[in-house]
Amino acid sequence: MDTMLNSNVYNLASYQSAMASQTNNKTRTARTSEEDKEQDTSGPETIIPENKDEGIKNPSNVREVKTQLGKDDFLKLLVTQLQYQDPLSPMDNTEFIAQTAQFTALEQMQNLNQTMTNAQAFATIGKGVFMNTMNEQTGQYEMIYGVVQSVDIMNGKPYLNLGNRTAPYEDIYRVQDVDFGDNSAMVSQAMSLIGKTIQGIRVDNELNPTGYVEGKVDFVKFVEGIPVLSVNGKDVYLGEIVAVSEDTLLIGSEINATTGEDGSQVINGKIEDIVLKDDKIFVKIEGHDKEVEVEDIGSLVSSISLVGQNVTSGEVSGKVDGVIIRDKKVYLQIGDKEVSYKDIQ
Repeated sequence: MDTMLNSNVYNLASYQSAMASQTNNKTRTARTSEEDKEQDTSGPETIIPENKDEGIKNPSNVREVKTQLGKDDFLKLLVTQLQYQDPLSPMDNTEFIAQTAQFTALEQMQNLNQTMTNAQAFATIGKGVFMNTMNEQTGQYEMIYGVVQSVDIMNGKPYLNLGNRTAPYEDIYRVQDVDFGDNSAMVSQAMSLIGKTIQGIRVDNELNPTGYVEGKVDFVKFVEGIPVLSVNGKDVYLGEIVAVSEDTLLIGSEINATTGEDGSQVINGKIEDIVLKDDKIFVKIEGHDKEVEVEDIGSLVSSISLVGQNVTSGEVSGKVDGVIIRDKKVYLQIGDKEVSYKDIQ
């Protein structure tokens, strides 16, 4: 291929010389002026330091220097050669076919290399990687570490998803196996929750409730070998989960609740929020100031998921019309009957 490329350059120079001799000085001067403009590389340019830690202030101004010809360069060279060939002595068909075949072989080789690179990137899933990559916000190179959760192909290049960060595969400089020890069952359980909806109560280091979270599990990441679920951008540990469903959300669901000391007043509406106070769980309903206490979120989630389905409890059987919270407990409304969720068979 080096021989062919050298031949292309030599022939191109010959054709340009022949064409130039057939034109007047004015045309030659105009062409030379245009070529000078095309070859002008002056202007703002950022120099990449040898030490990446020094950083690049504006990476968008970095001019990439190619050290080898790719398939696009080869095609441009071939087209230019055809454009400037001597019409009295055009390129031989055999030579043209040979160059086209080499172009095809080059393209196939580059596609094969890209396929192998993608395969190597996918092979890092579940492994710990050390990367020296650029922070797009600061323009500085930084060292990061994480366990590869997934691989995305963007603009033909593989990018590794580390949970809270995505970086090009080519920025890896070290890969290591992650030893989960006796956490294999925990890891398997966490992986099985991806795509499912969970409800959880987050706690601090002293196991004090800090907030409520619900939503679909986007992915699982690992913190010091422990699987952690990512839900709406928040970290949720397996021990913080109180309910799991396919797609049931408490926020936005219709609910009925009794209020007042005798429980005679019934309010209804959509659940606006789940509030935690003094280790107690309260349901806030839209349009009502009073919060209704519930003893078990898991029963509330499961009851709401049964709305519209047929259930049986003792002698009561029928379609669930709604859910009501009475005296902190959850009941299913079946016609004019109320059945405790815990009595459902």
